[in-house]
Amino acid sequence: MMIRFGGVTIGGGAPLRLKTWEPPVTELRTDYQERLNRDGLLASRDWLGSANWQFTVRVKKEGLAAALAEAARLENAWKKASMRDSTTAAPLDYSFDGVAWQRVYGRPAAFAGITPDFVASLGLGLLDLQFTQLDPRHYSAAEHQAVIPVAPASYGGIIAPLVAPITTVASGVPRAGSIDNAGDLPSPARVVFKGPCRNPVLTTDAGYKIGYVGSIAYDQTVTLSAWDSTVIKSPPRASVAGDLDRRTRLSRLVVPAGHSEWYFEATDQTGTATATVYWRDSFTAMQH
Repeated sequence: MMIRFGGVTIGGGAPLRLKTWEPPVTELRTDYQERLNRDGLLASRDWLGSANWQFTVRVKKEGLAAALAEAARLENAWKKASMRDSTTAAPLDYSFDGVAWQRVYGRPAAFAGITPDFVASLGLGLLDLQFTQLDPRHYSAAEHQAVIPVAPASYGGIIAPLVAPITTVASGVPRAGSIDNAGDLPSPARVVFKGPCRNPVLTTDAGYKIGYVGSIAYDQTVTLSAWDSTVIKSPPRASVAGDLDRRTRLSRLVVPAGHSEWYFEATDQTGTATATVYWRDSFTAMQH
């Protein structure tokens, strides 16, 4: 097995080699209640909690100084200040063959460094690491994307009664895009609307609508993310969560398991606006 975290790889012939690891055990959060004057408990809804990954890593270098330097490289990634200051989960990638990589999200926990004894003076040592998985799902390390263009604008006909001044509005016909989530669970998604357009709306084949109310210039994007519940317009990289369509709920911005069709429409006279959906395949259990 191989591990990647913070730009450091463990296993696969690297100086850091995975000696042992323990499969994660997912906690179950419950709210069982006592049955008054009766045996047993009343069942409640169950929720998946965190899972702990345990690793023992072997360091193999030439001499104590080199071994300590290699261990420090991993420890710096494990304890990086910018990560500890953030409130988002960090990715840990794993692979059984070095080709297909999967990912879990959580935070690094315990780190026990090399004991500087006689064995370490030979360039050998052991590190004990713990990683707390906060999201119970397993994801593909590779992120997928689907770009859905808007249809060229068309101008509607005139409908009576006529009221001056007479105007027409350019609107694009909805375009469909196919998305395949190879996992068995819905996956949180990220949607990027690229201008020029006005009032872009993305609709899933299940009928859920993701919409932004306002104009997006040709050199601007609006990014909606279910991963961190943000809506960012760039430039100037400002939060515009208040401009979401009232039907939009970021908690429901997911790519369902299997095949789905997504439809994009917006007011765009150039026919160049796009909606791009980003997602990772999402699984219940570890994948090979």
